[in-house]
Amino acid sequence: LGNDRPKVPLLTYREDVVIDSTIILYYLSEKFMFLIPDEQIIQDYCNWFSETLRPTMFRLLGEPTPERRASILQQLCDIYQQLNYKLELAGLGPEKNSYFFGENVSMIELYTFPFIERCVIVLGHYRGFEIPPECEAVHH
Repeated sequence: LGNDRPKVPLLTYREDVVIDSTIILYYLSEKFMFLIPDEQIIQDYCNWFSETLRPTMFRLLGEPTPERRASILQQLCDIYQQLNYKLELAGLGPEKNSYFFGENVSMIELYTFPFIERCVIVLGHYRGFEIPPECEAVHH
């Protein structure tokens, strides 16, 4: 398939081979122009997400020391509080919009959802992590 690196996900479209979920999303949005209603908002949000939740999730997963894990776990809960606030500002939550830009899924959901799910499943299993119950917009 042209995947010279053992990396998933992989997208092949005609002659193009695209590796990495983020790059795949940008590729699809450029090819089909359907995922980016407001590019600056999406870029800012995805950058924030990449600089906070993603690295903290991986740090918590790889930390062998229980004391340090407790500190990282608290940082992750704080990040989820920030995420919840951002979602509420965007009008998401129970009895509100389901998607960041209203009725249609955007790159924000496609970019962030897999990592949020991994936090719940993987960190829940290995580190006892749960999304704070007061984060209603995230739970929605």
